[in-house]
Amino acid sequence: MDHHNEAVDQISHKVKEFYHQKKAFRIYHGSTNTTRPSTRSLNATVDLSELNHVLSVSTDFNTALVEPNVPMDALVAETLKYGRIPPVVMEFPGITVGGAFAGTGGESSSFRYGTFDRTVNRVEIVLACGDVVWASDEERADLFNASAGAFGTLGILTLLEVQLVPALSKLVELRYHPVHSVADAITKFRGFCDQDAGWEYVDGIMYGESLGVVVTGSIMKESAGNLVSARYSRAKDDWYYTDVHTKLKTQPTGWADVVPIEDYLFRYDRGAFWCGKYTFDHLGLPFNKFTRWMLDGSMHTRDLFIGLHATGSIIECIIQDLCIPSRNTDDFVKYATLEFNIWPLWLCPMKPNAGRGIFQLSPADGAVSSEGTDSLWINVGLWGLAPTNIDEAIAANRRLERSVKDMGGYKWLYGQTFYTEEEFWSIYPRKEYEALRTKYSAAGLPSAFDKVKTEIGTITPRYWLLQMPGIPPPVIMLSGTQTRRNQTNQPPRNSKLKIGFTLSQQCDPELSVALANRMRSSDLVTVICLAAGINAHAVPKPDSLKVSRRFDPGTDLYANWPSYDDLPLDPSFPTKAAWGVWGAADELGALNHITDGTIRSASSEISLGLAIPLNLQLDMPGPPPNPARKPLQHFYQPGDGYTDDVVVMNTQVSTQFDGLRHFPYSTNNSVETYQWYNDLIADYNDVIGPSPSTVLGIQVAAQKGIAVRGVLLDWARWMDSQNKTFDAFSSTSITADELDAVAEWQGLPADWARPGDALVLRTGWVRQYQTLNQSESVLLPISAGNWIGMEASEASLRWLWEKKLSLVGADNPAFESTPFDKKIHGETRSLHQVFIGGWGQNIVEFLDLETLSEELRKSNRSTFFMTIQNLNIVSGIASPPNALAIL
Repeated sequence: MDHHNEAVDQISHKVKEFYHQKKAFRIYHGSTNTTRPSTRSLNATVDLSELNHVLSVSTDFNTALVEPNVPMDALVAETLKYGRIPPVVMEFPGITVGGAFAGTGGESSSFRYGTFDRTVNRVEIVLACGDVVWASDEERADLFNASAGAFGTLGILTLLEVQLVPALSKLVELRYHPVHSVADAITKFRGFCDQDAGWEYVDGIMYGESLGVVVTGSIMKESAGNLVSARYSRAKDDWYYTDVHTKLKTQPTGWADVVPIEDYLFRYDRGAFWCGKYTFDHLGLPFNKFTRWMLDGSMHTRDLFIGLHATGSIIECIIQDLCIPSRNTDDFVKYATLEFNIWPLWLCPMKPNAGRGIFQLSPADGAVSSEGTDSLWINVGLWGLAPTNIDEAIAANRRLERSVKDMGGYKWLYGQTFYTEEEFWSIYPRKEYEALRTKYSAAGLPSAFDKVKTEIGTITPRYWLLQMPGIPPPVIMLSGTQTRRNQTNQPPRNSKLKIGFTLSQQCDPELSVALANRMRSSDLVTVICLAAGINAHAVPKPDSLKVSRRFDPGTDLYANWPSYDDLPLDPSFPTKAAWGVWGAADELGALNHITDGTIRSASSEISLGLAIPLNLQLDMPGPPPNPARKPLQHFYQPGDGYTDDVVVMNTQVSTQFDGLRHFPYSTNNSVETYQWYNDLIADYNDVIGPSPSTVLGIQVAAQKGIAVRGVLLDWARWMDSQNKTFDAFSSTSITADELDAVAEWQGLPADWARPGDALVLRTGWVRQYQTLNQSESVLLPISAGNWIGMEASEASLRWLWEKKLSLVGADNPAFESTPFDKKIHGETRSLHQVFIGGWGQNIVEFLDLETLSEELRKSNRSTFFMTIQNLNIVSGIASPPNALAIL
């Protein structure tokens, strides 16, 4: 408890600071199972990620003291050691105890116990003023009851006392009862949910209008491993819903199975019920036991929820749980399936929560069944594809919300809501809720409506095939073993990827090409390759190029160098493009500034013989600040007397060298308007298609070899010398005038730049990153993405062009400040577009300049010899630079 109390004291202290500053804040838990997009920022977040322990289990009182970030699988594993189990266990293992209480959760035992919060005896809460209090039915009962399902808008949960029930064995006996309609299923629910029936678990799946099954289960009194007849947790096991569907068609009168208890409780984890199937459908993959086994490492709910948030795809889906009084459920299902044509549906009987939870159902809302003999609601899990048109998707969601209200039901608010504020508070008791927020000093926190609302005006259409929920983290088909660790330090799961090559040799080439054509984003880490032998470099350079003019340099290139105002050389070229300056077919761009002469001159910078690596570790920053980019995966492949590494990485997650395929011009961020350097790439398929061209690939720079004079402009040290503070995790823009001042302060001449130099800018971003603790670094991917950098302006472009630099680099995520929302010139919104797409100038980012800065200070110098040797990947987009400074 000491560690817990210390952590709570720190949380209390931070909350008190926010309270006195009158600043609203949000809570970061470390993982999520909500389908709402995140809007957290680093400077207004309370980090609870370390509250992830089961502190104690009491067999005398059948309770467990549990911190809020303990996921369901960890809680079950711990309590089973004592022959106990929580009465209600959510079906996804990553759902946390705190999330289930504050966000509402139920499962197949909820007909008996109600939602998860009904199984909690008391909670420790940090109020919005920073006070730490306990709440239960006996103490602060109003706070206790209202906090259930209130999304943390009344205070911060820091500890829960959870009820437990005996688990006499680790096996569950299941009985499957086929049904032929929703009405048939509801009739069976009413019988099976009667307390005298003796069942501990009841739920059902409707595969279609006339095909379904109701499932009942109970924990067996004795364990007998040889009785196990079905498993659902291993890669080789079938998904639960597919296994049941197969048996339903072959055993129409019903059947029984004996299942390990953890396999049963988390039976819907693999495939997220059935939502994972959409991945296979839209990638053109066969959906069978073999392909499910092959992609198992990406098909668990923890992975799928990460993908859902990374892609921002929720608007194009219907992912809703709706609680409907049992007497109206049949009519509701008829409406919903007619509106959305979504099957299967999950049906789960629920016990109303009388007196518990402002945002939950109660019998007063009409929960009593038509017979008047029981209180029964049915949770309908409606999960599938929304209309592809954004406006139609929003309209469909709003019609669904109206229908739920008309049927006397309510929706679980973990999903997106499209209510107006007036509509929302017509359903939920605002006056009672606001009175409690005032009483417990929570009026300054975001309200429940603030947390669950969808800002419809901010929703933008995206390419559907890239935004599916359930697109797995992309995988390289390498001989070896893929190891994946989840967010709660569970053991790794393994998928033997060498099988991918066997499939490759048998795969229909047309299917392989169709698959690759669907993979439309260069931000994907890698591509699932199913076609062995496809020539990835077979597409030749375009026969005709738009670029035909070349600037005539005469005998001295720089004596007749085009000025910034001369750009572009042809008015049909993009904004300030330098197309044609080095020739119509040139692929080197600004690297042409590097000559034998510039390398010989740069080598004179070597005097001390001191080599300074400039790369961060490949897994740093970790996790990547851009949440769409997966962190590095590193595992080992043992051989016969030797050991190999296998590394899977996105080349944009650590110190990186941006190639000329990375960032084209685009007038509206649409692939139809993409224009790469010198207009050498005709179509996006030539970049990411099944047979990409080699043009502008990263191998061009690798084969050139980069050795230059580097010039460090140490803006961060210059700011320190003036005792000026700055936040590198903000959109601070460093101007060209400031860099001139830095150069002067460092003692450089006014004309310090020589053709072929590399400008290296130290912003202080890496220095600030290195001060973060682990939990703070975890917050980076969910922050606003505002980073320090050079000002994205025409003044910056002019200043840089005139320097005749071979490349630019910095210690920050993008060299320039972000986000890329500046309007520099015409439709151009970033330096990246002009550098990479216009000038053919490579950018190096996330450089570790801390040691170099100090050593240059000691030597009273600003220049150094610099080498870069990126990976020689044909048609590659980017690479670790393997950068080295030598003094």
